[in-house]
Amino acid sequence: MTSSILPIAAQPAAAELLGRILDASGPLLALHHADGEDLLDQLRVMARHSGQAIYLWRAGHGLTSLRDMHAAMPNSLRLGAALRHIQQSQHFGVYLLQGVDLPLAASELLALRQAGVAVAPRLRRIVLLNPPTQVIDELGDSVMRLWVDEPDVPRPRLRDGRWLL
Repeated sequence: MTSSILPIAAQPAAAELLGRILDASGPLLALHHADGEDLLDQLRVMARHSGQAIYLWRAGHGLTSLRDMHAAMPNSLRLGAALRHIQQSQHFGVYLLQGVDLPLAASELLALRQAGVAVAPRLRRIVLLNPPTQVIDELGDSVMRLWVDEPDVPRPRLRDGRWLL
């Protein structure tokens, strides 16, 4: 049985993740995950069954709808062009950006920063899939980080008035 015919209820990881993306406080997110293709397959099934507007941008492929992978947005092969399309869209959508490579052009970095500012509530969510650390550092506070699986970083504890790892 392939994942493309599993019902939505059988894909709790994708449903939970999509809920976390939609409930995020800001429009720009960095998602850290180990198995990206499996997660994308699950989100693709959810988009087809729920009608949710979820798009995927990949370098060299452009911006495509997860509901219909054959429906590519014209002139969106480069990241800057895809970001302009996202900014000009008046409709709600979740935009997954995979394979954002360094170095980013100044215009791409500016477009990502502008995307991190919510102009109107719930217009869009832009999700960087496994972005390089340098991109997150350059975006600063405008990006919110999410993990599919919590990182193996020990939580700080308070002992004798001091925080310990």
